[in-house]
Amino acid sequence: SNGIELEANDGYFEGRPKIKRVVYIYEKDADKQLAGLLKGDIDIISPLSPKAAEFLIKDSKYSVDVSSNVTPYMVAVFLNNRSPLFSDRKVRTALNMAVKREVLVDKGISGVPAHGPFIREMLPENYAPTPFPYDPKKATQLLKEAGWRDKNGDGILEKGGKRFRFLLHYSTASDEFRKVADIIAQQFYEIGIEVEIRPVAFTDIRPSEKYDAILCDINILPLSNIWGTNSLNKGEHLNLSNYSSKEADDLLNQLNTTTDAREKKRISGMLDRVIHEDAPAVFIYHIVDHSVVSSRFKEGSEFRNESYSFYKIKDMDIGQ
Repeated sequence: SNGIELEANDGYFEGRPKIKRVVYIYEKDADKQLAGLLKGDIDIISPLSPKAAEFLIKDSKYSVDVSSNVTPYMVAVFLNNRSPLFSDRKVRTALNMAVKREVLVDKGISGVPAHGPFIREMLPENYAPTPFPYDPKKATQLLKEAGWRDKNGDGILEKGGKRFRFLLHYSTASDEFRKVADIIAQQFYEIGIEVEIRPVAFTDIRPSEKYDAILCDINILPLSNIWGTNSLNKGEHLNLSNYSSKEADDLLNQLNTTTDAREKKRISGMLDRVIHEDAPAVFIYHIVDHSVVSSRFKEGSEFRNESYSFYKIKDMDIGQ
């Protein structure tokens, strides 16, 4: 089969691995992965599909350890804050309140609802994130305050003779994003906003002032490149919202010059609150990765879908 076979190195400087042979198999079909696991032909699946993870967690008769971890990857609709459509914070807040994030999880999307740019582990222990509530009535009220009204009764809001209509590009990097774009477009339509969706390769996404909005996933860790004003002057950046805030810039500078872990979390909490209140994007969910390991492995329950876990395979052993 298509894969890589590794043999234990007797001369490895940290000691000979306990397992004599490891075979990595490349199998995209999630059903075939699961069938192999249940037959005993496969011991580890990483990443594991959300559907398979749910199945294995519910049925305790399988001797496996399923683990999940929230990754530093966020899926969001990045609104062009320099567009007349999205320059008003009330409008951006309304769009966040129009999204019922739980629906996406119910549809099999592998994630936890996002309230802002940070995952929980990056914030202070006593920090209480305040997710945007699903509140279409409040969203409609905010849009009305921003001057958007359905004057002709066709269900679509208008302002200055123009309908509230925009083009949402969605990244083709994942099959999930088309589904997410469809659901969000429907939820925006329910508050009077018309959305056309169109695919775009992530490599072709070029921040500019011409586009309306982009749905994609990004690694949240290069914070200055996503939310910093300075990033807008660079040729290549991920500030897809064209976001600029002096308050956020000051906090980003503090974050970049601080080495103390606790202080970093404190500043991160302040920055999280600023960006949440500005709502430069529609924060949707943080991606969750699942892994499964046969329970016959000692240390197997600690396995995660991350590079360090693959390094630890050398320490895993088959129980007697």
